[in-house]
Amino acid sequence: MSPRTSSFPGLWKYPTNRDAWTKSALKWIEGRRLDDGAEGLWRIQDHLYDFTSFIEMHPGGPEWLLLTKGTDITEAFEVHHLTSAPKAMLEKYKIRPALTLRNSPYTFHKDGFYNRMKSTILREFPVDQLRGSTNFSKSVTDVVAATFFALSLLSAHLQSYLLALLSGFFLAMTVSAAHNFVHMRDTEWRRFYVSLSMLSAKHFRVYHTLSHHLYPNSVLDLEVSLLEPWLPWLPRQDKTFWSRYVTWVITPIVYAVVFPLEYARRICGNGPDLKNDLIPLTVPILMSLLGPSWHLWPIIILTSSFTFSLTSINAGHHHPEVVHDGDSVRGDRDWGLAQVDCVIDRGDLAGVRVTPEGQIRSSPSWMHSVLVLCNFGHHTLHHLFPTIDHYRLRKLYPQLERTMAEFGIRFRTSGAVDLVGSQFLQLARNKPNLIPPDQRDQRA
Repeated sequence: MSPRTSSFPGLWKYPTNRDAWTKSALKWIEGRRLDDGAEGLWRIQDHLYDFTSFIEMHPGGPEWLLLTKGTDITEAFEVHHLTSAPKAMLEKYKIRPALTLRNSPYTFHKDGFYNRMKSTILREFPVDQLRGSTNFSKSVTDVVAATFFALSLLSAHLQSYLLALLSGFFLAMTVSAAHNFVHMRDTEWRRFYVSLSMLSAKHFRVYHTLSHHLYPNSVLDLEVSLLEPWLPWLPRQDKTFWSRYVTWVITPIVYAVVFPLEYARRICGNGPDLKNDLIPLTVPILMSLLGPSWHLWPIIILTSSFTFSLTSINAGHHHPEVVHDGDSVRGDRDWGLAQVDCVIDRGDLAGVRVTPEGQIRSSPSWMHSVLVLCNFGHHTLHHLFPTIDHYRLRKLYPQLERTMAEFGIRFRTSGAVDLVGSQFLQLARNKPNLIPPDQRDQRA
């Protein structure tokens, strides 16, 4: 039932492996290697580069280059490097021009929305203030993770179902907070907290950072395709009654089994990866030393999977007013504009509101900072600058406000409860929105 074409101009080829039953992060990368015309090298715009000798010297760590070899890394290169210094190094590694068109809908023109905003930010903030993780984020993540460990062990010792439920909740918060570090350098070890949940920090980098973040709501977004046909968010004329409405009933079940199903799919499809796949077994093993845990660990995992899915899936991407592949899009295919069109922020959780004059106001309170870190807050800014620590994002709203005003764009917010309900409306939506976002902004 997936569309065999894309409404995003410039995405010429329907992604290989997108509709395979054996969907996975590595299958997605395999498909990109077949589609991107990188010829076993790394592609940036219309040239091929050989970074083999640079892999171990890469400041972000070798994993990023090892994962992306043989693919087009234009979006990742542009978005993950705040300054122009990396571009100055490219000539050294250039091999030859690419032989095919880029299979991507996005542009990064110097005077476009994204680079205009990036330049504005770099004029007002020293780059050292934007790089790396903050002590606040590290402390909050460690406290949440420690709480999860303590509650899980206590649940086994006391044979408490309530403590198991609470432990699952804190595991979900741990994964959400650790996601902040997945986008950063390999030296940020807290990204491996993600693996406690039965997800894989390595694979999370692929389907979240390299797929969803760079190509949100398109047919290249693996976080969309992984949950099809159970949660078919893209608007399609051929959606059945089952796809549109019965999915409302099964949505809570899907939320609860995302973690264990991803673990099983990864092990069966790719074989065990000791560093990533043994981590989630540490906690149940420790629990078993304190008491029978065979009945408690599933409760923890199912609770954490449901909570994490409820939080992440409803972070603002699946709303009828948000652009999905199939809808009409802007004529300007600037990557930053596409990010803005694909998200609505949860203003209540992040402490962000828009005044009648269009000014963006954000709360400086520590409580909102914790909620932002543990609930995918400041979502528009996070998509635009994923490598910047969540705690720092609030400071970038003045630059976002000015750049949006220059381009005549509205910053959109909604409530967390409303966005949960809107996800169901999006599942039922089978008619593409034929009015491009720029025309909608003008009418508003």
